[in-house]
Amino acid sequence: MIPGRTSPKKAGRPSARPFGEAVATAILASVAVAAPLAIGGSSSWAKLAIESACTLAVAACALSGSRNVGLTSLPLIIAGLAGLQLLPLSDSVLVWLAPVSAGAWKVANAGDPAAWGRISVDPHATVASLRTLLVGLGTVVTVVGLGRYKSHRRLLLGGVAASGI
Repeated sequence: MIPGRTSPKKAGRPSARPFGEAVATAILASVAVAAPLAIGGSSSWAKLAIESACTLAVAACALSGSRNVGLTSLPLIIAGLAGLQLLPLSDSVLVWLAPVSAGAWKVANAGDPAAWGRISVDPHATVASLRTLLVGLGTVVTVVGLGRYKSHRRLLLGGVAASGI
């Protein structure tokens, strides 16, 4: 027990870890085993399956109880900052912030100065990248949160070890 921390029984919850944490640990251990199968694969279903499983694990862990607010909000802050690229901006602001993007939007909007553009030249690709970034950061935060407990740490490390076989 870490000094200064209360045990789960003293904190008012049963000694067993919440079910959501156990589910998240099992999913992430399975992903650790299955992920090498998708590496180098050309099919998009493998990437979608891994991203979906990681998203499910992050959601299960997030819904299972209280988390460190600073650690949990970090992926949201980073994704929010990256998401600023998607805000529509007037031509004058866009030229000042991102001259290359402004030129691309002028070409796309047929030179209409009243048309607004974004810093991102390809908003759909930016959204897809943001989704991947958010899933990845959320997975890292979830693994860090689950790593607090020895039983979860063992299962996660077992999954990583099994992936090397």
